[in-house]
Amino acid sequence: MIDKILKYMAPSTAATGILQLSLPLGIYLGIQSGAEWHWWAIAVFFYTIVYSMIGNNIALHRYFTHAHFKVSKPVEYFFLWTGSMIGLGEPLSYAMTHVIHHKHSDTDKDPHSPKYKGKLSVFFGYFF
Repeated sequence: MIDKILKYMAPSTAATGILQLSLPLGIYLGIQSGAEWHWWAIAVFFYTIVYSMIGNNIALHRYFTHAHFKVSKPVEYFFLWTGSMIGLGEPLSYAMTHVIHHKHSDTDKDPHSPKYKGKLSVFFGYFF
C-alpha cells in the first residue's frame, strides 16, 4: 500500500520538466520570429488566467485537492488539461503533496515548509 502511495508522490516526470523548460525557449522563439503584440497578449492571458488561475488555483487546489465543489465530466477534463499545463506535475501528486502539507504544516514533515526546507521549497516542494 505504501509503495503505491509513494509511486504517486514521486518527482514529476520528464514531460513536466520539459514543459517547464519550454518557457525560455518559447520566449526566445517569439522574439526571433517577430511575433506581434497580440500574440504576446494571448500568451500572457493563457498563462495568467487559464493556466495559473483556473489550472492551479481552481482546478488543482480547490477541485482536485479539497473537493470544494462538483463539476460535470467535460469541465473536469478541462480542469485536468489546465492543471497539467501549469507544469506542477500530475494532479494526484499535487493533491497528495498538498494534503500532507496541511496535515504537517510548518513541521519537518511538511514537503514545502520554508521554515524547515528553505525558502525555495515553497516553489519546488511539489517536485521533490
